[in-house]
Amino acid sequence: MFSACSGRKKDNTDNNVDQTAAVTSEEDTKFTVEVAAWNVRQVELSFFAKDKLTNGKVKELDGIITANSSKAVADLMAVAKDKKISLPVALNSDGQKDEDELGAHTGSDLDKTYIEKITEDSKQAEKLYENASVNAKDKDIKNLAVKALSVAKQQLTTIKAVQDNMK
Repeated sequence: MFSACSGRKKDNTDNNVDQTAAVTSEEDTKFTVEVAAWNVRQVELSFFAKDKLTNGKVKELDGIITANSSKAVADLMAVAKDKKISLPVALNSDGQKDEDELGAHTGSDLDKTYIEKITEDSKQAEKLYENASVNAKDKDIKNLAVKALSVAKQQLTTIKAVQDNMK
């Protein structure tokens, strides 16, 4: 079942195996790493803000974002493992700056700042997914982008509804 992990070397002269199948384009790899960093950031910011948010609708949105981004990270990890792509698993420096900025706010000011950050990030992710859904060369990465694009668009719609409700 796990013969690939047996430690035995495979004969590279086997004509029935496409030796290039595991090679992922630089663009597909870059997309996968960027969108993973974005989703890790979303999860971390959501967890950070979760107990500090005051608006009920923003708290609901936070739960949606945590669920969506956590699933996206899991899906990305599965594809990346198959493609031998190393993904970020911790908040990057930009994400840490945003977390620090969120920490400087409280109450409705925090809710507003959180929504602004999530909106910016969701728009960026939508662009990444849109591009990969059209331009990815790897079919697994392209399929992942197509599915995630639908979720990203729905998330932006939900964010907008929450923003409109806050005005």
